[in-house]
Amino acid sequence: MRRKLINRKNTNLIFFLLLYLLIFGCSPVKKLKDGELQDGIYSGREYLVRRNIIIEKNKFFEPEILNTFIRQQPNRKLFKTIPFFTWLYNSVNQEKLTKKKTERNLKYEKDNARAIIKNEEFNKKKDAKRDRKNKRRALKGKPLLKQRIPKKPKLKNPEDLTFLEKIQEIGEAPVILDTFLTNTSVKQLKKYCANNGYFNAVVTDSIVYEPKGKKKMADVFYILKPGKPYKIRSIKYKIEDSVLSNFVLSDTAFCKIKETENYQADILTAERERIYKTEINNGYFEFAQDYIYFLIDTNLNSHMADITIGIKSNTSRFKVYWILP
Repeated sequence: MRRKLINRKNTNLIFFLLLYLLIFGCSPVKKLKDGELQDGIYSGREYLVRRNIIIEKNKFFEPEILNTFIRQQPNRKLFKTIPFFTWLYNSVNQEKLTKKKTERNLKYEKDNARAIIKNEEFNKKKDAKRDRKNKRRALKGKPLLKQRIPKKPKLKNPEDLTFLEKIQEIGEAPVILDTFLTNTSVKQLKKYCANNGYFNAVVTDSIVYEPKGKKKMADVFYILKPGKPYKIRSIKYKIEDSVLSNFVLSDTAFCKIKETENYQADILTAERERIYKTEINNGYFEFAQDYIYFLIDTNLNSHMADITIGIKSNTSRFKVYWILP
């Protein structure tokens, strides 16, 4: 019994050692461009995104939420350390893959041509046999056999993935640093801050490249300085249609926007949805959410925001439908 346990342990150890050697024998950055060294800087070198590091000064936001706005995420790793998926993708020779697929598709083309001819011959034989039977049945005054549904040929699909393509599909292409996407991430993070009332937020990025060797790795830092949030000071309404105005103003107790609370774009969206549903229920069946707009007036010194809820003026659209008893 003990021998069996020892053998199992040894087998597992050997397996993981072989897996480790196999993976690390093929670096995830092996196929990235080296670039040229100019004045101590590699020009044209490709770098793998190793880590995204978010530094948020005031800790107002959840790191998991902020991470969703970053456009380039590092490749997945097996057991959080082994770049298995990138290795798997890189293990496939692209030239060999293209060659193999071209050869396979040429074979598919020939096989499909033969299958179509064979299928046509089969259908002709079946139709001829049915016609002979129908002649005999007609002479005997029996009902004729119905026309059969032609058999379709079984064709091979050239769009099917090859074995090498399936391997690449399981793996992941290396996430190569793209500064355009980094800048886009900065803009998205800043927009998220603004949507939560931090209109003066400062978001910057900093990229740390692997300085030496052949690692070709890059760590991307995103630094957020949200500043002070804007709070809602007052809520006003601008509705020219008098009947519609009465409906809206009589329902302000249920308004989702609250004074003294932080400005949040999601709350405004929820209030638009609430007003829309309320007016539909009040008989304004032609009313649309697009008619509702918000004006935000901010004061830099006090960090307060005055909100005006408006409804576009077009009385021809605002028809009330009444149900008569």
